[in-house]
Amino acid sequence: MDALKLCREANDKTTRTQNDVGRRLGDRIGDIEYWKTEVYNETGEMITEIDALNRAKLALEKMIADIETPLHISQECLYNREKRQGIDLVHDDVERALIKVRVFDRSHKQ
Repeated sequence: MDALKLCREANDKTTRTQNDVGRRLGDRIGDIEYWKTEVYNETGEMITEIDALNRAKLALEKMIADIETPLHISQECLYNREKRQGIDLVHDDVERALIKVRVFDRSHKQ
């Protein structure tokens, strides 16, 4: 009798423990699935952001390439103006604008 009672108690305890472990494993699986979904969502958002940044970078690189020729021309004009002598050596609005371009270019290259 005692042996049978002990077997039933052990069986009941084992069943309860298995149920508890099964429930906790189920909770853990649910947590893992949730965080897996969160990681996938964040990864997707980061990929989207990286693509947007790459497009912006390409646009900026194109803009830089587009201003290289006008910048070179303005620098050449300023250089030629600096070679003037005597009465031709004037400091006008055009020269000030050319100097601004040169200063702007130097500040952005650093």
